This record gives sequence, structure tokens and C-alpha cells, in this order.
Amino acid sequence: MGLGGVPIQLNCSADQLDRNFVIADLMSDQSEKMQSINVIGIGLKDLPVSLFGGLQTTALMMLDGGCQGFGNRRHFSVPKSWLLRKIDADDFFVVANVHVPVGICWSTPDHLAPHGVVRGIDDVHPRQFGKSCRRNLTDDQIASFRKHPELVGFIRSDQERRPAIQSAITCFRRALKLKPSDAVAHSNLGTALKDQGLLDEAVACFRRALELKPDYTIAHSNLLLTLQYCDGVTLPELAAAHAEFERRHAAPLHRTIVRAANIQNRRDRPRLGFVSADFGRHPVGFFLVRVLENLFQEKYEMFCYSDRNVKDDLTHRMQSVSMNWHDVLGMSDTRVAELIRSDEIDILFDLAGHTGHNRMLVFARKPAPIQMTWIGYEGTTGLSAMDYLIADQNMIPKESEVHYRERVLRMPDGYLCYEPPDSAPSVSPPPSLTNGYVTFGSFNNLAKITPHVVKVWSEILRRSPSTKLIMKYGGLGDPLVKQRYLDAFVAHGVDSQRLTLLPPSSYAEYLASYCEVDFMLDPFPFSGSTTTCEALWMGVPVITCPFETFASRHSFSHLSNIGATETIAQSLDEYVELAVSLSGDLSQMAAIRTRLRQRMQSSPLCDGHRFAANLGAMLQSTWESHVN
Repeated sequence: MGLGGVPIQLNCSADQLDRNFVIADLMSDQSEKMQSINVIGIGLKDLPVSLFGGLQTTALMMLDGGCQGFGNRRHFSVPKSWLLRKIDADDFFVVANVHVPVGICWSTPDHLAPHGVVRGIDDVHPRQFGKSCRRNLTDDQIASFRKHPELVGFIRSDQERRPAIQSAITCFRRALKLKPSDAVAHSNLGTALKDQGLLDEAVACFRRALELKPDYTIAHSNLLLTLQYCDGVTLPELAAAHAEFERRHAAPLHRTIVRAANIQNRRDRPRLGFVSADFGRHPVGFFLVRVLENLFQEKYEMFCYSDRNVKDDLTHRMQSVSMNWHDVLGMSDTRVAELIRSDEIDILFDLAGHTGHNRMLVFARKPAPIQMTWIGYEGTTGLSAMDYLIADQNMIPKESEVHYRERVLRMPDGYLCYEPPDSAPSVSPPPSLTNGYVTFGSFNNLAKITPHVVKVWSEILRRSPSTKLIMKYGGLGDPLVKQRYLDAFVAHGVDSQRLTLLPPSSYAEYLASYCEVDFMLDPFPFSGSTTTCEALWMGVPVITCPFETFASRHSFSHLSNIGATETIAQSLDEYVELAVSLSGDLSQMAAIRTRLRQRMQSSPLCDGHRFAANLGAMLQSTWESHVN
């Protein structure tokens, strides 16, 4: 994680280790741009004192006790003023092989981001830091570090994470050579591999991490999320995999549950709580903000429990309609559950499922009498303490309910309400009118672009030989990843000159990129959701094929919700035929494109008032049934 967008990389590998270590401060213009600094590190109590020497006590004293429990981490918030004075040698942490000054975010990779980078001393870029100096470690510290190679990984800033995927993989493999039994490194390697679309290898890494550390909930959630992307994984298999998470991690907590008092009709409406790390410019935020604002208009009491570190304009909109806003980043699951219980929440929403920074073990403690999962995940959580899952008739057909641990509540329209980007450019004419050829596109997460997807898309391109394909995603900034995808299409007989693979860009440039695409090809078995809504808002039709799993049906739900069912296929054969036939009918394409934004804007998908009224009625009914 970076500071105000400042990239951070400071490491040396174990084989480069000697008694001289780079330390650096931020006595540069960068400090003027920061209002506060977050320093996040491994819990001091969990590491050998020899790693820290005399600096362990110094670090705690220096931060004046501003320390909160954060699992096996500690979280500090350091004011900007600390950076505006000379930093002395005693102001530095020492962690393994890295001296960390006040103002640098550091962590083992598993805690904040999936990609760690092992860098040598010579690789520290002088422009990223102010002055640098050297300090010696003792023989005991060096020896102790060699026993803890899992600490070599270091987080790059969020801006650098995706282009550094291959470097991260190399580094985690190096760490595992030093310590093959390190479960954290296996899990981190799995996440990096997943982000490259190497799903089978990623799954193997997560399974190995769990073999080494059976109670490793992060690795288990990573495994469950990754299985959603894999070809051929069925609903019964997903149900069984999630049930194992309940058995292994959640069931042991049942004896610790403090039962909430029986629900009483002490309020006109239920008190709502929302738990998420994504209250902001994130897909969850885009689908949540209009709902919260309209529930507020309906006089609901809402409490938000936020694990989000960075706040933005969307965060502030949601915060303004929350009766109580709790920043819980750094709190233990036990403490968060106690806080929720003390707030007397009637209905508690999980907005993460098994995605990053989730609070599954808060929900396992049953801090609210009614608990629901919604928006952030791909179906069942597997938790017996999760009472309901909010969906719609397109996401979960009646015959599929048996594979969901939760009771399914169906919204009458779609199960999501979208906030379109107010900065989006106007809908452009189809680019094929100017180019003379049709351009397909995909701006989806590379984990969704499986070998089977590449094979089917290649068939579309071969069947319509004048067409081209644009792919755009963060991982494609890595030359090795880009080349691997080019090679995959070439192996299926597609000329690489017909492919344009683009790296990440600003959000404004990203939205403008839709103007270069005639049709979006939806991946499977994990379809687009936010990307589908963005494409439709930009007037670009989305061709989709739903499967049986929840993850495969997002676009199906959104298209049905706006009445644009003409691009929904019922099989992969039909998906190919639909793409080929539409690419040959430019007049139909232009007609669809000109109507899409208006169709979407006037549909239930973007109607916050209608959605909140329907959700409120459903919540009221559910609450009253529990009261009675």
C-alpha cells in the first residue's frame, strides 16, 4: 500500500543479506501531500525479539501507545506533523531485513495486498525516498531473519501491484525455496497466480497452504473465491467446499456466541448494519450508495462498520446517511462482533463474502439476530450463522436453492442497483462505422479469461475473420502476462495482429476505451458485473451465456433487468452464433447502441428509490416474521 500514491519498494533477499541495510526517510516534497500516514506491520508480540533488538521498545514508545489489535498485526495512524521534523536514527522500526521509518506502510504481503516484491538494496529507486543512510544489524538479528524468510516479501503500492505480478510470483517462489513450509507464502503465491489467470496453480497453492496451516482462514477464503472462476466447478461442489469452511473455522466459534436478546417490536423499522471494506469507489460501493441514500429517506436507522482505509467521495456520501459510522480497521473479529451487538442491530449485512478483507468470522459469532449476505460475493458463504442471501429470480432459480446454505430472498427486479459514473463521456457511434471492421472487447479481470474462454473467443474471431478483439486490464501491463495471452490466441489460429491488449489507465481513459468497442464478450463461468454495467452505460451491447453458478449469471440478471435480452445466449454454441451474426449486422448494432443508456437509466437497475422501497418491504416482512 502506498502513501498518497507514493510507490514503496524496499527489500533485499536473504542471500543478499549482510550487516548493512538501507534505511530511508520521507523528508521530501512527498510529505507535504500527506494528511496522515498509516503504518501497518506484523504484530510485534508474534516475532522473536532478536528481530527487533532494542528498537522494539523504541517503536512502541515512539508511537505513544497508538496501537490497536489487528489480528496478528498492529495498526498505527501517524499524523503528518511527525514527518515535518528531522527523523532520528531511533525513529526507525527494524523488521527482518528492512529498517522502516515513520511514514512507510509495510506488511507481510498477505495482510494488505496479494503481491510482495523481494528487491535488492541496489534496486531502491532514489526518487522514491529522500535521504538514505545505513545502520548495522547484530549477528543475532541476521541469524533470526534467516529463520524467517517469509518476511522477505514487501508490498508495492496499489498503483504498482498489477504490473508487478510476475515479479511477485518470482519472489514468492524464492521465499518458498528458503522455507517450503511457509503457508503464508503459498497463499500469497496463489493470489498472484490467480491474478494472472493461472487458476489450477493458484488452487494448488491455497490447498497446500491449508495443508500446512489448517486454521488459515485467509487461504481458505482465497480458495473458495478462486473456485468460482474455474471451469467445470458445479454448484454442489461449491456448496461442499463452502461447508468445509463452516466446519473448520466457523463451527468452533458457535460455543462463543452470546445470543442476542429476542427481537422485540421496539422500533417501527428494523435497525440495519452493514459490514464492508468497500465503502467507496469499488464495485460494492457503486451498487450500494443509491440504496443507502434511499433507505435513509425512508427513515431507516443504518450503522456502517468500515474496514476501508482510504475514503473518497462515495465514502462520504454513504457516511452522511449512516446514523453511526464505525471505522473498524484494526479491530479483532471479537471486538467488532461486540460492537455490533452493543449497537443492537436487527439485520446485519455482509457485503464481502469470501473476498479480500472479509469478516466471515464476525458473522460466525452471530452478533445480530438476522444476518444476510448481499452484493460482494458469488453465492453461498457456507455459514450456518448467515440466515439469508439476497438475489433475484435470474441469479438463483428455484431449483438451485438446495445448493445454498442460506435461505434465498429474491428481489422483484434485479438484486443490485447501479450508480452510473457521472464523469462518463457521451455514447459514441459504433467504431465499426469508421474502422470498417467490428471490434469485440473485454475489460474483465484476467482470472475470468480462462483457457476455455480463449478457445471460444478464438472460434468467434475465426468465424468472423475481419473482426478484432481489445482486452484491457491491469495485469496486461506485465509484458510476460500480455505475451502469454497473445500466445494462447495464436495457438487457436488467431493472428496476434487482430488483438490489442491494453494496460491499466485512469478511470476516465478506461471509460473512453468503451468507445473503441462494438460488442463486449462476457466471460464464463464468472461473468462481468460492474464491467457489464459500465459497458451498457457506454452504449456497448454485452453478449453473455449464463451457467448454473451464481458467478456466471450477473450479466444475465442486469440485461434482463433493463430488457436487453437480445444478447443473452442459452448455450456456448448459441453464444458463438450470436456474436458472429451480430458482427455482420451493423444496422442492428447501431440501433441497439443508441438506445442502451436510456434503457438502462429508466430501468429498475438504476432506480434507487424503487430498489430501496422493494428492499425495505422485504426487510420489514422478514423482521416482522422473526418478531412474531
